[in-house]
Amino acid sequence: MRKERRAPRRKPGGLTDVPLEVPENLALLVERIGTVGITEHGEHVGMELQFISGERATVLFPQPLFTRLMAALMAAGTAAHKAQLARLGSEAKVFMHVGAEPFAPTGYTFGRGRTLAGADVLLMTLEKDASPVIDVALGFETAERFAQEMLHELAKGKTAPKIVQ
Repeated sequence: MRKERRAPRRKPGGLTDVPLEVPENLALLVERIGTVGITEHGEHVGMELQFISGERATVLFPQPLFTRLMAALMAAGTAAHKAQLARLGSEAKVFMHVGAEPFAPTGYTFGRGRTLAGADVLLMTLEKDASPVIDVALGFETAERFAQEMLHELAKGKTAPKIVQ
């Protein structure tokens, strides 16, 4: 009788809880992201990466893994931001060090939904050129607080905030 081999099960959040230290000689260090797209029938999403060495490669991910990939990248980005905040000392210094490339949606839609746990949520999809990019699910209380804070900021007028160092 043949035994089936399976990969060991990971604990939820296992990789985000442990800092990942990769020596430079074992890592592909990306300098730029080029073209981002999909395969002909939408089975894969991919991006062209340019490495510090100047070489380029295209990486393709199965479409069903895209949401998990984005969540993992966001978790890693959060950990990196916290590490830089601890090293540099303030949000303003982190933003000055890293720079900013804000996502500027060109549209949005709202809807109502329910999470897998059964909680009612307000769904907000931010769009770029009619393509849905970011889905945000907010509990009703959080959505109300978010709307109030947004109205408060809009009431301040169109002056840009000053970065304090």
